Amino acid sequence: MTVPPRIHVLGTGGTISCLHNDNGDLIPSLQCSDLISRAGFATGAGQPQITGEDIMTVDSSDISLADMDFIIDRVRAAVLAGDSESDEVTPADAVIVLHGTDTMEETAFAVARLCADLSCPIVFTGAQRPADDENPDGPLNLRAAVATATKLLNVDSEQSLVRIAFGGQVLPAIGTTKWHTTEDAAFRLAEGVDEFAVAASVQKDYVSRLAGLHIPIIDAYAGADGVLIERLAATNIDGLVVSAMGSGNVPAAMAKALEALDVPVLISTRVPEGGVHFVYGSAGGGADLARHGVRSAGNLRPSQARMWLLTELAAQRR
Repeated sequence: MTVPPRIHVLGTGGTISCLHNDNGDLIPSLQCSDLISRAGFATGAGQPQITGEDIMTVDSSDISLADMDFIIDRVRAAVLAGDSESDEVTPADAVIVLHGTDTMEETAFAVARLCADLSCPIVFTGAQRPADDENPDGPLNLRAAVATATKLLNVDSEQSLVRIAFGGQVLPAIGTTKWHTTEDAAFRLAEGVDEFAVAASVQKDYVSRLAGLHIPIIDAYAGADGVLIERLAATNIDGLVVSAMGSGNVPAAMAKALEALDVPVLISTRVPEGGVHFVYGSAGGGADLARHGVRSAGNLRPSQARMWLLTELAAQRR
């Protein structure tokens, strides 16, 4: 008889756990056990064994790098439980992370990069509407996440099994960003990201920390100069991500300040689709930036480009 999979759900807060308070404001309120119960999973022989654990209760807009480290720790603990002879805890076959949508793309990316050695399904989900809405989307998304994790258990792949299951879609964590503030299908995979994603999923055996690294994102815009970059440099940043114009271009004055930095710089784009292509050779053009050591973020949007650089530097801190 086949043993049903054990799927462990980690609750971090977010809209999926929110209820309206007396002022009409949304406040994370429900525990993981409540959300699992409301999802209405089938029980009985052959059904997945679903367990839950509340690890934090926050709005994801307030998630810190230290929080991401802790989420990674709890994911690893759930999957690696039982590794020692004295540990009687049953390891999870898959993990679901309930997370707010504002920064889900960032935490999911970090997990995909820094839990690549686990080789098991890790699925992120959440909600656009609170639990006390007349038509909450959280229960359906949680059921979809469990179904996705169960299906991925049968996939033999060397690629990352970290997914975002949300609004009827199942998307790879790397390359997926939130593209709509209210629609059920809140996330979208960047065009042409698959080729880049292979190179992005590289870090294994995570022992380092994201917390303590400082990598801001700065926007390029018409007439932008280098003043903000110079001021950021004075704060001892570890790197910088630029949300550039077009295919990866910035004003000449901004480029001059970037070229003076002694930290790694990644160029992403503010354009919703397509990737960075270093082709323009004038001052501030992508080709000129590349000649000065600035790197392309490929098809990653700025939020995930930052996580790429953060995870890269974290791995080097061992």
